[in-house]
Amino acid sequence: MWWINGSAPPAGLDPLYILNYAHHLLHTNSKPTASFFFICLTRRDQSTTKSTAMDFQPSHVGYGFHPTDEVLVNHYLRLKMLGGHEQDVSIIEEVNVCDYEPWELPGLIGNQDPNDPKCYFFSPRSYKHANSHRVNTKTEGGFWKLTCKDRIVKAKATKEHIATKKTMVFYQKSVPNGVRTNWIMHEYHPTFSFHNQGIRSLQAEERSRSDHASI
Repeated sequence: MWWINGSAPPAGLDPLYILNYAHHLLHTNSKPTASFFFICLTRRDQSTTKSTAMDFQPSHVGYGFHPTDEVLVNHYLRLKMLGGHEQDVSIIEEVNVCDYEPWELPGLIGNQDPNDPKCYFFSPRSYKHANSHRVNTKTEGGFWKLTCKDRIVKAKATKEHIATKKTMVFYQKSVPNGVRTNWIMHEYHPTFSFHNQGIRSLQAEERSRSDHASI
């Protein structure tokens, strides 16, 4: 089976997913939605965030949302980009990451347990200027800076290269006087695209300073 736009389906996908995707395009004639960031925050110091645990009732003891890199890319990002699958991705809130400081984001989760060490968000892609192709990485109080080498994300079964993973560190204040914080963000660049639209997926986590070398 081939995709409607003529490209072959990625290796390793569930055949049922392929059929559902083809049915979705043929019967709704919909186009993929805008590009999205994908954010995962890990909080090791719970005191830095405001929890709403009293409002969250887990469905099962030990409940948690802990997707692998492959699941984030090949399932959630694909479905979010295609559109029309809101129920399938409803556990992840949509938030513009640069509208908030990283320590504010954990307080915005809805369907995930706020006491989990990680929380996830979708965020629409935003650019520095209206006609610019440079992605905005600034917040009101700081900025995200690239660090470390890129890593390749592969499908477990096929070993197919499905994304490139970048790492960013959050700095308070502005360049060149930025003050490094303990917040880390992992950004995924999928190798697939629909109608020439790309997406980025980010993962952010809070670690102790001793976990990271200085830039």
